[in-house]
Amino acid sequence: MLKLRRTHRNNPALTLQYALSLLAAASTLPAWSSPVDMLTYQIDPGNNGVNRYETTLTPANVNPANFGKIFTVPVDGQVFGQPLLTTNVRSNIGSARGIHDVLYVATEHDSLYAIDAYSGEVLWQDSFIDPENGVTSVPAHEVEADRNIYPQIGITGTPVIDKKSNTLYVSVETKEVIDSKTHYIDRLHAIDIETGDERHNSPATIADTEIDGGQTTYVSGPTVAGNGDGSIDGHVTFNAMHANQRAGLALSKGILYVAFSSHDDIGPYHGWLLGFRASDLTLISAFNVTPNGGLGGIWGAGAKPAIDQNGAIYFSTGNGSFDPQLDSAGRPSDSDYGNAILRLTVDPTTTALKQGPNGWGIRVADYFVPWDFQHQNDRDGEIGSGGICLLPDSMGGPDHQHLLFTGGKDSRLYLLDRDNMTGFHSDQDQVIKEITGQTKRLFTCPTPFDGNIYIATEYSPMQAYSVTGAVISPAPVNATTRKFGWPGATAAISANGGRNGILWALDRAKNGLVAYDQSEFPTELYNSNDAPEDAIGSVVRFTVPTVVNGHVYAGTNNSVVCYGLLKTVRQPQPATAPTLSTAQVVAPAVIPPLTPTNANGVVKPGEVDLTWTNNATNATNYIILRKTGESGAYITLAVLPSTATSYVDTSNIQSATNYEYHILAVNSAGNADFAGFFAHVP
Repeated sequence: MLKLRRTHRNNPALTLQYALSLLAAASTLPAWSSPVDMLTYQIDPGNNGVNRYETTLTPANVNPANFGKIFTVPVDGQVFGQPLLTTNVRSNIGSARGIHDVLYVATEHDSLYAIDAYSGEVLWQDSFIDPENGVTSVPAHEVEADRNIYPQIGITGTPVIDKKSNTLYVSVETKEVIDSKTHYIDRLHAIDIETGDERHNSPATIADTEIDGGQTTYVSGPTVAGNGDGSIDGHVTFNAMHANQRAGLALSKGILYVAFSSHDDIGPYHGWLLGFRASDLTLISAFNVTPNGGLGGIWGAGAKPAIDQNGAIYFSTGNGSFDPQLDSAGRPSDSDYGNAILRLTVDPTTTALKQGPNGWGIRVADYFVPWDFQHQNDRDGEIGSGGICLLPDSMGGPDHQHLLFTGGKDSRLYLLDRDNMTGFHSDQDQVIKEITGQTKRLFTCPTPFDGNIYIATEYSPMQAYSVTGAVISPAPVNATTRKFGWPGATAAISANGGRNGILWALDRAKNGLVAYDQSEFPTELYNSNDAPEDAIGSVVRFTVPTVVNGHVYAGTNNSVVCYGLLKTVRQPQPATAPTLSTAQVVAPAVIPPLTPTNANGVVKPGEVDLTWTNNATNATNYIILRKTGESGAYITLAVLPSTATSYVDTSNIQSATNYEYHILAVNSAGNADFAGFFAHVP
């Protein structure tokens, strides 16, 4: 059993420096009557992303003079999950004795930090690795995922907190060398939020996959009946090497739901949703998206599976198998649900020994698959790239009271009735509304507030669509002038009831935190790039700011940053910056170069001519990658100078073949992201 290693970052006695930092931080403490907890991704079960109890931050005081960066806490890896916060946590550790509001931050280096929310003091740090004994985070290149999460993979999905039991649940991925053999292991940990200690029966091993000389051995893990990819003797087993726990964890009615996709589409793999009894981490349900096919990952740009008030679970799936030949109940005859939106409910009639068509303990209650799913599969147009948002009932109408909103890589937006998701129709979709031609690919989670839904798709503005009586506007009713680059941005909204609404988003293209006046949208209130002292660092893809109790928290490539009201009002900057002495000049940290945009190409006999817009000012090179077909692996075609804006690929171009290209600007800090282009050679 892996032993948790913990570091307490505080000293036995307060130093003068730390005491002064506490005094400074005290000036930023909000005056609220009911402090708010952020216990799950986007604050509520339906992924609405709205904190309606924010009484400190208002459009009147969020501006460059009054609002800015309070502290930065370095951490040991990338922060892909949304930071969580609990109030009134008792600590008896070192100088941290007393009551704290605590921020919890997880990293790809397999660490969990507990940080005082207002001073930035690290109360404790849990490490789930032990390098001296062969336990490390997973090197990205070993699972062929070095373009997505790099250079290491550890904790990716946002944890979830049960405040009643003071327990934080987190999914951890490790590589372990046991008896000279390599194991990839997924574990579920239940952590005491006060002490950082493991709860009883924690951790629980989700799956252990051994790789030895190219031979795969399933040491442990869930198994469902099926003849799909990677199956053995009519059973499909969870592959911990290929599985990627990207989506946030969800907690409902005492059950902890953990969803899985893949690392970079490397197969064989399947989408999985596993259910664990929260009290003792016992596996009580297992759902396989494609038991008789393949793919169908559950990731939704990091959003957790959404859960309604009855405990039904909603999520979308990626490209994968689906049989348009339906049975008498309107379900796919082979029970594969690739490229789908699903509603699942608990199924007490099935067990691991008496399984249903997709596993046990949980079943499909309803679903939707686009009519042109095969075309989407062929062009990587999956519906599963966007998060699922359950809209508030106030947006519904008499015929459609309960709504769901999402989108995918097919550049469509979907408004569905959760009570009748309409299944599959081969000629035309039957959902409430599909919006086409208004957006690009969706890699974010929509955010509803005050009759509008806010989304920012890739390389696009933040757009507002109005919804009244289950009728959505066919085009945006408003939009920002700012474009958010790739992959777009998921908004978080703070408000005091229905007043003082502020929309917050992280701009990954420009590495900044921005805020908009929701009632005067798109009036921009704040941009962290306007003041050098407010610089956030390097923003990670799919991340969402946490806005709670007068503060905004954001995870980055190597830190967590806190913003709030300043103690002293800033004066306007002089027109000419003062000259700095040599002693005052500090070399800026190296950050990944800006992502190239406008990737395009022309297919010619025996070649593909690529072009792109070079946005990087600090790149050392451009790297060109290519994948052949849907299941091929990416190969490196060329390493080009930093000034490159084009490349001609003549490397073994085959007719009747699909190719996907990734164009990366790189330097010593890595690459911010890639520009992509799809080519079909006739």
